[in-house]
Amino acid sequence: MRKIVRSLVLAVPLILALPFSGEGQAILNVERLNGEVSDGLHGVISGRIRAAAGNTELLQVGGDLGAGYLNEKHWFRAYAGLDHLDQEGKAILDNKYFHLRYNYRFSEPFKTFHFFQIQANENLLLDQRTLLGSGLRGRLTGTPERGLDLGTGLMFEVERLNEAKLGPEDESETETVRMANLLVGSGPLGERNRWVSMVYYQPNVKSFADYRLSGEVALEFELIGALDLDVTLTWRHDSRAPAELKDDDVSLQTGLTYRFR
Repeated sequence: MRKIVRSLVLAVPLILALPFSGEGQAILNVERLNGEVSDGLHGVISGRIRAAAGNTELLQVGGDLGAGYLNEKHWFRAYAGLDHLDQEGKAILDNKYFHLRYNYRFSEPFKTFHFFQIQANENLLLDQRTLLGSGLRGRLTGTPERGLDLGTGLMFEVERLNEAKLGPEDESETETVRMANLLVGSGPLGERNRWVSMVYYQPNVKSFADYRLSGEVALEFELIGALDLDVTLTWRHDSRAPAELKDDDVSLQTGLTYRFR
């Protein structure tokens, strides 16, 4: 009991103190939401909150909701999430996404991946991004609980940016075919904790100078049963970001996640 209380005491101020990430320049990383699942239905609920009063009136809330079904050959998943920020009573951030994913398993180490994603992100001037893609993924080494996977495929991307905030040379609407390359590692941290790491590399198939690169490391610390404290460090690079944006983003995010398996 003392260990549980100590974990919660440490977790609450950490959740309130750290900033949220702005999901953005790649396929959203749903690997960290999966956890370790067994056959049948499974789901995940995560939440984040940050509040301030006095000199600065601020309320920031965010979270993810997901559900899926896994059997010997098929894995279906759906995820939705948002991050919303009000400052001085005015909404200045309203990011949201919806993601569908399906895997067909040929054998234990090899499977396909197929996904559909729709997303909006004010931080990235993104009114809407739609992705549709497919590929193959295989395990380079290890097991499902502790291993390294490599995948590659193609995705069709449609973007609509906030035209009012773009530079004169920026396009407000684009359609692009990109490669969807991924490297995923995961493993235990002690007896009850876990780490997941992901790298995405997504070049334009017509011009490899136009690419998006991102890396993410997520740590999961078990608090009580299926309730985890998640801490995620993310770096993203867009080689052709709109003129108003920087090419690189770095973010640190923390929150509580409940998984049922």
